[in-house]
Amino acid sequence: MTRRQKTSLAAVMIFLGLLPWLIQIGSASATTPFTIDRIELYFENHRAETTVVRNSPNLKAFALIRVTGSGLLQGQWQVDGRPIGFVSQQAFSGQTITLQTPANPPLPTFDPGTHRLQFVPSSPAPVIPLPTALYFVSVSEVSKKRVALLEPENKSRQRYQAITFKWEPINNTSVYLIEFYDQPRGTKPIYSAMTREATFILDELCIEKICGIKGVYYWRVKGFDGKSAVVGESELWSFQFK
Repeated sequence: MTRRQKTSLAAVMIFLGLLPWLIQIGSASATTPFTIDRIELYFENHRAETTVVRNSPNLKAFALIRVTGSGLLQGQWQVDGRPIGFVSQQAFSGQTITLQTPANPPLPTFDPGTHRLQFVPSSPAPVIPLPTALYFVSVSEVSKKRVALLEPENKSRQRYQAITFKWEPINNTSVYLIEFYDQPRGTKPIYSAMTREATFILDELCIEKICGIKGVYYWRVKGFDGKSAVVGESELWSFQFK
C-alpha cells in the first residue's frame, strides 16, 4: 500500500470514527427542554394592580408567558390560592403566549379587600418565581383625589445626578407609589418605589441603572389608604437630562 493510500485510509477511518459522535451532538442540540422563561401578569389597565367595585362583573387579567422548547402548557389560575380555571394549550419554542382569565367563572369580586391572583403552571413545572397580581375590591367606588406634583417641574432638564421628587400630600394616605417610565403611554414602569412621605430621592445608582443621558423619562404618583385602595393619582410629568 502506497503512502498516499495509507493517508486516505486514515482520513476515512477518522471520519467514520467521528461521524457517530457528530450525529449524537447534532441530535442533542436539536432537543431543547420545554421550560417557561417568563410570566407577566396584568389587568386591563396594563398594570399588575387594580381597584374595582364590589360585584364588578367584568374584571379580567392576562398572563404573558414566554417558553423555550415545545410542549403542552398546562396550569391553573388561582385567586388567594384557590383554583378558578384551568389551561391546556400547545406551545412552541420561542413563542410568547397570552392567556386570559376565564369568563365563567369570572374573577371573584364579591368579597371586599385585597386579593392575590396567580397563574400556576403544572407542565412544565416552573423553575422561576411566580409573579402575583393584586386587585382590591371596594365596598363602593373610591373617590380619587388629584395628587399635585411639585418638583422637578414638568418637562424640566436635570443634571445626571440624584434627583428629588416632591408632591403635595393628601389625606387618608398611608403610602405612596412613585413610578418611572421611558414611554408616555402603554408601557410598564422601568422602576417604581414605595414611600410614606410625599417625597422620593432617585439616587445616582438608580439613575445609572435605568436612565440614559439623552432619554426623556416620565413619572407619576399614586396614593393608597390603609386597605390598599387607590385614593389619589397624579398626572404624568416628564424630565430629561442635560
